[in-house]
Amino acid sequence: MATILIVEDEQPIRELLKITLMLEHQVVQAANAAQAIELAQRLRPDLVLLDLDLEGDQDGLEVCRTLRREPDPILAQVPIVMLTGQTTQADIRAALKAGANSYMSKPYSPKSLLGVVDALLGKRGVP
Repeated sequence: MATILIVEDEQPIRELLKITLMLEHQVVQAANAAQAIELAQRLRPDLVLLDLDLEGDQDGLEVCRTLRREPDPILAQVPIVMLTGQTTQADIRAALKAGANSYMSKPYSPKSLLGVVDALLGKRGVP
């Protein structure tokens, strides 16, 4: 069972994501950037679902960059899916440049989300 870190500042969206994923994966939730980075460093998740807009000092791009700079090679290469309402080409380019592996816009279909998650986890050999 893979561990997925959901980083989303809106609690109802975190819960919907959890419900979508929890039958096949262990789900951990973070509401802000600081919590996300701390949980990622401590738990070393198999995948991160990351909102671009987060409340507080850091946004999703900063979280993504921070994880990519991690000295732990496993954490530095964790698949990151930006799951956000920001859908401009500039937003997508910025997320991919920061190190995101995939970009999904809200609203998302649970089936599409599971497809992306399975594809990225399959590449890492995570059951």
